[in-house]
Amino acid sequence: MVRGLSFQVYAEDVDDILYKILESIPVEKYHWFNDLKQTEGWYYTAQGDVEPFLDRMYYTGKELLTEFRKRYMVIFLKLSAYLDGDYKEIHTYEEFYESKCEFIILAYDCNFFEIYSKNHCIIQNIYDSVKRIKSSNIQYILDTNDERKVLDVL
Repeated sequence: MVRGLSFQVYAEDVDDILYKILESIPVEKYHWFNDLKQTEGWYYTAQGDVEPFLDRMYYTGKELLTEFRKRYMVIFLKLSAYLDGDYKEIHTYEEFYESKCEFIILAYDCNFFEIYSKNHCIIQNIYDSVKRIKSSNIQYILDTNDERKVLDVL
């Protein structure tokens, strides 16, 4: 069974990576939870300074899309999407599968991404988006090849 998608995108090659990855799915219909303990990055300001990236726990889909249109660098990130606001911390695939969480985005080491989803259409749409940008090592995450023990980046 397909669990998700993994791929590599070089941040220096693609601006607004997360926006481009997610542009083919209805981001605005979800409630987004940002695990602050597993988020590090920064926004670039017009003055050349940096500010913390995604410094709140909760975002609406519209707010998240606005954030993803800014200039930023993601070091690592864990975002969870829910159709309602019933957030629960998730650390394993089994917890994810049994939860109300629709999908999880994991980013680490600036360039590596894994997206787990219960909806195969979402996986396919993200796959199509990733194919349109400069990316490499695109693979489906399957029951048989998923080496991840926990759905955390730290």
